[in-house]
Amino acid sequence: MKESFLKTHLLPQMAFFTMGMPRNGSISVDITSRCNLRCKHCYYFNFNNEEVTTELSDIEWQEKLIKLKKRSLFSHSCTFVGGEPLIRKELVRKLTRYFRYNLVVTNGSITLPYWKDVFFHVSVDGTEEVHDEIRNQKGLYQKIKQNICENARDMHITIVTCLTNENKHCIEELVRDWLDKTPTQGFIFDFYTPSINDDKDRFVIPHAERDKIIDQMVELRKKYGNFITIPADVYDLMRSGNYKKVVKNCIFRRRCGAFDSMGNKKPKCVLGGSANCDLCGCIVPYYLHFRLNKKFIVSEVKKSLKTLLQGKYIYL
Repeated sequence: MKESFLKTHLLPQMAFFTMGMPRNGSISVDITSRCNLRCKHCYYFNFNNEEVTTELSDIEWQEKLIKLKKRSLFSHSCTFVGGEPLIRKELVRKLTRYFRYNLVVTNGSITLPYWKDVFFHVSVDGTEEVHDEIRNQKGLYQKIKQNICENARDMHITIVTCLTNENKHCIEELVRDWLDKTPTQGFIFDFYTPSINDDKDRFVIPHAERDKIIDQMVELRKKYGNFITIPADVYDLMRSGNYKKVVKNCIFRRRCGAFDSMGNKKPKCVLGGSANCDLCGCIVPYYLHFRLNKKFIVSEVKKSLKTLLQGKYIYL
């Protein structure tokens, strides 16, 4: 099915060019407080003194998002997180109809539903031995790979790896293990963000070492192309000499919204009020900063126009 060039590409790009990111244009919701894993570096449980065990009902979530959409007419995308969002996959499916772009972030242990119109980010935090150690579940790595190979087909699936001191050594080996062997679209790498309450977090990679890893990312993108899905310009923004200008004016914090499992807006971002912004390794604010650059928007419109002329879009 051909996409509408005007509705899907031109109008959103014009809005970004003239107004920037609309308030609550993109939101994130902890659709559940439950998870079937307890990963060593998980912010959701580690950043809270007590485990959250409450969540909105299906009807309450629907009412919450309907109200939000009425207040934010340009709200176009939603990321479903948790907890593990596929624990409530029937609810997630119902809520996707409120947004043009939907993303589900999952640990990959639950069978992926065959939703061709939804984007999936599957968390894989290292090669088999490293991943299973971090995730505290032996055999999980192979289970995820089998889940994707058996259920992905022509779906939108990207592997997301949070880099820590425990997996920083196996980046290229991990990429090679998924390249051409699974129906995934590629890898997104970001860095672990610690809590402001822990100044000796063993997972944190300091800025100077991050710079060296970013050099590696740039080389990997040259080697493996778009299988490393984040452009080099985005990773450059994460360097020690550049990151402050992004986190100081974090677009997500200022213009987007993250909601906990009870529908309450979180301070700062999806990581909550305890996130140490000075050591922010989340790819989202850097990508948004890059994505809203006017030169980039113009280049994307040109690419879309070229694709339109090739007959891959309808105009209206």
